[in-house]
Amino acid sequence: MPNWKREGESVICKTAPNDLTLVTPHVFECVLRDKEWRQADAAQRWEISERHFRRIKSEPLHRAYYADAVYGLPKFRRNLVKPPRMPVDDFISLIYKKGWNRSEVAERWGYARSTLSNILRKAALPANESGLESDSIWVPIPGCLIDAVLGMPEKQKVNHE
Repeated sequence: MPNWKREGESVICKTAPNDLTLVTPHVFECVLRDKEWRQADAAQRWEISERHFRRIKSEPLHRAYYADAVYGLPKFRRNLVKPPRMPVDDFISLIYKKGWNRSEVAERWGYARSTLSNILRKAALPANESGLESDSIWVPIPGCLIDAVLGMPEKQKVNHE
């Protein structure tokens, strides 16, 4: 198991580990602190309540994408509290650049592939066509999923020798 934190040092791993079971509540807190995020600010960025954020922090694998998302947070700056936005095509490209496909990401995060596909489909449609009432022209991909893709590790290549 990696040495996640020593007094006065930053978190060693810059992306989430391949084995998400290593992301314990303590590790989650260390990564958050290392990136200088307060709970309230991270909750605002991910568009969830502070109470929900505390639940996530105490059990990061309940929704596994949050374990990746905490690694995807940038170093804190006040202007980064606003939820991130990314076009669907860029989101999918980032998944592939890291060596994953949508089915593998869905499995890693505990989603059915159809659930992830529905999220991406709604984000690609104008808001009124996605079934949501809104003045905006599209439904954004949730900020926590954008941070989760940014925090995912490169997929390890399997050597078949």
